[in-house]
Amino acid sequence: MASTWSALQIELLETGANSGTWGTATNVNLGDAVLGEAITGSATVNFPSAADVTLTLTNSATTQAARNLRLNITESGAGIGYAGNLILGSNCQIEKFYLIRNNGTGVKTIKNTSGTGVAVAAGKATLVYNDGTNVVDVLNSFSSAILGAENAGSIIPFYFANQAAFPSASTYHGAIAHSHADGAMYFAHAGAWVRMLNDSGPLGTPSSGTATNLTGLPLTTGVTGILPVANGGTATATPALVAGTGVTISGTWPNQTINATGTGGTVTSVAATVPSIFSIAGSPITTSGTLAMTYSGTALPIANGGTNATTAAAALSNLGGVSTGKSIAMAMIFG
Repeated sequence: MASTWSALQIELLETGANSGTWGTATNVNLGDAVLGEAITGSATVNFPSAADVTLTLTNSATTQAARNLRLNITESGAGIGYAGNLILGSNCQIEKFYLIRNNGTGVKTIKNTSGTGVAVAAGKATLVYNDGTNVVDVLNSFSSAILGAENAGSIIPFYFANQAAFPSASTYHGAIAHSHADGAMYFAHAGAWVRMLNDSGPLGTPSSGTATNLTGLPLTTGVTGILPVANGGTATATPALVAGTGVTISGTWPNQTINATGTGGTVTSVAATVPSIFSIAGSPITTSGTLAMTYSGTALPIANGGTNATTAAAALSNLGGVSTGKSIAMAMIFG
């Protein structure tokens, strides 16, 4: 019976076979060239041209790049800057971890012959997992994983030279990153890196939003533009009062003084009209004078609180009484 081979293409020796060479074969299998590659091995995968590179595994107890834990990507010749795929080909569709380091200048996608794979940006490194069908990002695959610190002395850096060096905001949704060039922190949301505000730093120019409960904003240096009248402003950078007829304005805004320039006016005609129980004298006045009002002798109507009479007898009669000589008899009705 011939030897068989494991998923990592390590020889599984037949019982009773390899007489005299069994120990040598076992040492090779357990050495750095075979099993050691899968545990601690590192292999360089070069892109010598602008084309994808495919790795395979064969039934051989010799060193093979696809068996290694760490794959170090390089570029040369026409392959410099090429953005393409590192494909795990024949016999590589097995469950296996890979540490990928992209030392090139073009993005490299690590994938199986099928599946979407994981894109590794130029100059970046990541841990991926081949599940036999697709290559996935390890940390992004554990959606409920929480990275915590054991004590207050733990430090987790999020340093990048600038925003251009940030990874994909879509791939790492919810992540945070520091841009040294901007001196600011960002978080990944909705496919974009969003800048976090620093309460002691510059606000910048938000594209939209409503500011409420702001404190410490200097009105002389922290506000630009002209506030419209509808929002309590003057709608102008140089407000000033405008003089009308008969006044003068001196000084500059906001210290302006209003003075009258007119000397008075004249009345051409003033007349008065009064009820008929009064008489008016001196009306109209065309230059100067006095309006004098006296009783005219006309009776005040009952409807206006009068008696509609100019004598006592007539007034008594008008009010429902009867006058006989010096005695007055009032009509009284008893029921």
